[in-house]
Amino acid sequence: MNKRIVKRNGDELFPLGIGTMRLATKNNSIDREVSKEYILYAIDNGMNFIDTAYLYHSGKSEEFLGDILSLADSDGVKYRHKVKLSTKLPSWMVRSRNDMDAFLNEQLKKLKTDFIDYYFIHNVDKSSVFRLKDLGLYEFLEKAKADGKIRNVGFSYHGSLDDFNSLIDDFDWDMVLVQYNYLDVNL
Repeated sequence: MNKRIVKRNGDELFPLGIGTMRLATKNNSIDREVSKEYILYAIDNGMNFIDTAYLYHSGKSEEFLGDILSLADSDGVKYRHKVKLSTKLPSWMVRSRNDMDAFLNEQLKKLKTDFIDYYFIHNVDKSSVFRLKDLGLYEFLEKAKADGKIRNVGFSYHGSLDDFNSLIDDFDWDMVLVQYNYLDVNL
C-alpha cells in the first residue's frame, strides 16, 4: 500500500495504523513478548501510525508502548523516530486545567517521548467538550502545541451529527477520530 500525505501537516502515513486497545494478553496483563513482536513487525513492514490511550489495558498501554518505541532497529534507529504517535486525554477524568497538564506530562513520561504527534481529547460529545472548554481546554491545547509537547490536536467523537458539526467549528482542530465499525455502521 502506498502512504498517504496528510495535507494539513505534510505527514506521510501508511493507510493502516497500529492500535493498542486490544493487545495480546496473558494472565489479565499485556503479553509483552507477543505484543512487542506484533508492533515491531508492523513498524518494520511500513506501518508508521500507532495509537494508544491513557486507560488502555488498565493504564499500562502507554508505558508498554514507551518501552517498545525506545528500542532501536538493526540500523540503530529508535522505533519512536519511525512512527507518528497518537494518544488521548481522558476527558472524563479531567476536573481542572491543571489536570490537563498533569495527564499530558504523565503520558509523555510513560511514552518516553518529548512530544505527541496526534493528541486527541478522548471519547467526547458536545457537553463534555464544552465542560472542558470552561476549564481552559483550548488554552491548554494551544500552549501544549506552542511548547512543542503536542504537534496536532483533535478529539475522538461519540455523539450526534448535529453536535459534531458545532464542535468542528468551535476550534481549529487538526483532526477528528470518529467511531466507525465496518461490521456495524449504525454503532
